[in-house]
Amino acid sequence: MPAMVLCVLPDPGNLRLHGVSIISRSAQEIGNYICVEDLRLRRDRFPNETSRSTPKLPNRQYSNFTICVRVIHNDYYKAQDIVNFIEVNRILGVDRFVFYADAGTANISSIRCLEHYSRLGIVELYPFTPPVPDPDSLLCHGQIITLNECPYRVMYRTKFVINIDLDELVVPTSAGNLTQMFSDFKSKNPDEDRVASYSFRNQFFPDQLDDDPYFSNDTAAKRFGVKPLLKTLKEDFIYKHHRRSKIIGRPDRILVWHTHSVLPEHLISRQDVVRFVDKSDALLYHYRQWSDGKELA
Repeated sequence: MPAMVLCVLPDPGNLRLHGVSIISRSAQEIGNYICVEDLRLRRDRFPNETSRSTPKLPNRQYSNFTICVRVIHNDYYKAQDIVNFIEVNRILGVDRFVFYADAGTANISSIRCLEHYSRLGIVELYPFTPPVPDPDSLLCHGQIITLNECPYRVMYRTKFVINIDLDELVVPTSAGNLTQMFSDFKSKNPDEDRVASYSFRNQFFPDQLDDDPYFSNDTAAKRFGVKPLLKTLKEDFIYKHHRRSKIIGRPDRILVWHTHSVLPEHLISRQDVVRFVDKSDALLYHYRQWSDGKELA
């Protein structure tokens, strides 16, 4: 099974670190060599917390919000789903997306869609090969692997990482976009800089229900299946934190990410905390076929 290996590296001084070897005991002969990137070099160039905004550098080197998406495989998602997901999140303030694709099983239209956004500089697309012969033996086709690989990949290139699926949106309920929401958090809480992870409660919007009457005859909304416009009936029930919740976090301050939470013991600094965002500030909107016997609002 996949595992995360943690070790303390010696201070290289003036030497650059290029790789490590993983062995089970000190006397074992070294039989592998894994190339690594020393993120300390990238850290020294990253804008600090006092920066008023993210610098606009060539090739969009830095971003404010990056979404990490689990592996695209088989026909689980279509190109239309990807377009809707990217464009709605761009409206909300996301400026970078990282996708992983299993080219051996993902449908070709999804791959071509992602390649198009990659040429625009909006998406980073990486190949993913399941590390075991039977991908079904991995949770969600290796979700936990990319869930933890992605934040390290974009560390010191983005301020926040958002870990959500293509049928989910983190929607501010008291601000116009994510940037304004975090600005409001900071203005209301003098200790906001201590927050390393934000948890958002889940609310379902069952997509088997009728379309919103206002947009039900909107040709464009229907043609492209824009669920935030079409699917406005929602369950009145909102799940508690740690149950179907999702996370926005600072990648440089979190050691291990879980699907629905970041545990306090997995924060790098003992001074850092997890913030459980109130439903009056934001919710995780979840669009999928769902029936849990809850009342609709």
